[in-house]
Formats: sequence, C-alpha cells, structure tokens
Amino acid sequence: MSRPGLTLVAACGCLFGAAAADGTDTEQTDGLATARAVGRLEAFAQEKKPFFLAVGFYRPHTPYVALKPWFAKYPLASARVPLVITAPGSRAGVADDHSVELIDLAPTLCALLGVPALAGFEGRSFAPLVTGDAADVAAFPDRPAFTEVADLRGGGRGASVRGGRWRYTLWNGGSAGRQLYDHEADPHELENLAERPEHADTVRQLDTLLREKFGADLEPPPRSRQPAGRKRQPVGS
Repeated sequence: MSRPGLTLVAACGCLFGAAAADGTDTEQTDGLATARAVGRLEAFAQEKKPFFLAVGFYRPHTPYVALKPWFAKYPLASARVPLVITAPGSRAGVADDHSVELIDLAPTLCALLGVPALAGFEGRSFAPLVTGDAADVAAFPDRPAFTEVADLRGGGRGASVRGGRWRYTLWNGGSAGRQLYDHEADPHELENLAERPEHADTVRQLDTLLREKFGADLEPPPRSRQPAGRKRQPVGS
C-alpha cells in the first residue's frame, strides 16, 4: 500500500491486509462517516420528527486500516483468527489441530452447502474435518499454512510457515534473522530454536517450503517515500 501516511503491516494473499495510518481517528473513513451521522442525529433531534438514518462503515472489510498507536497496543499475533464452525452433521465440541487457512473457507462452505466450488479458488475444502468421522479426520492430509508481514516504510518483510508443531519465519529472506518455534513445547514462541544444530533438518525443510512459496517476495519491499513538497491527505479523501 503506497498511499502517503499508511504503513502496510500485514499482507496475506488477497484475504487479509492491515495498514497503520498517520493522523487521527476522525480522519479515517469510518471516523468521517461517524461524524457525519452524529451531525445528522443532532439535526433530527432539533426537528423533533420521525426519521430514518442508515450509516455504512468501511471496516472490518480488508484492508484493516487503523492508526499506528492502535497497532502499538495490540501485537499482530492478536489478529489470529479463531475458527469455529458448526453445520448440520458437524462434530460438535471437537477441536482439531490441522492447519487451515482463510482461503480454505470458501471451498469448505461450498462443500457443506452441496454446491460446486469455483475453479479459481486457491484453497481446499476442510469439510471432512467438520462433518467426517474419526477415520475421515485421520485420513485428511495436513498441509502448511503461510503468512506474510510487510512494512513498506521500514523496509522489512517477514514470511512464516506453520506446519504441524513447527512455525518457521524468515525476515528479509533470512538476512534480518530467522525463527523456529515448537508449538507443542512453546506455544507462546518464547524460545527461538532456529540456530540449534539438532533442529537443522527441520529448518532446512521449512526453509525450502518458504522459498518455494514466496521466491523473490521473501526479500524486503522497496521503501515507501513521501514525495517532496506533497502534503499528506487523510485516508479516504
């Protein structure tokens, strides 16, 4: 995202993006809409007549734009999606450890509804995990889930893969560091195991997955620069 005053802090395919903005809440699209709505409510109150008022908000549709101080209060990890699905015939109250992604939701919903999925869907249906029996769940192949984080102004990029018990992350293609965490022993990711010799094979396998997935996109993005003499405009203007 190259608009002045915005810093891209997360980009995950086409389904998720987050940007940290300069300015104030009242300058954001939803802040502008809210101020306009409040003004109309105050005018209606003076008129003392029946009225109907509908207000549309841009968020939480992607990209999720918020002020930079809000991102400082809440780490990006807090944006992880809790996935809870119930459907006719589903396995109620059962948790599953398979790795799935948001791009899997559309084909899954199609499968649960009994309608064909579009050919362009990137994800796969995990309906067997929702409605299948123990044998279906055991036979469902697990596969890694990928995440990207980028800071256009800071010039940093992170790419992460989660598969089974492991999460592996490269920063700027590895030149700014790498991380390996064992989520079975260390779910809060407090101990980086990437440089431990006993985990060299795991690092090698996950590193290959990341490089096959992202290629040159593992490298840091070009820095976003403010053109000389250009005044920043509020987001949404």
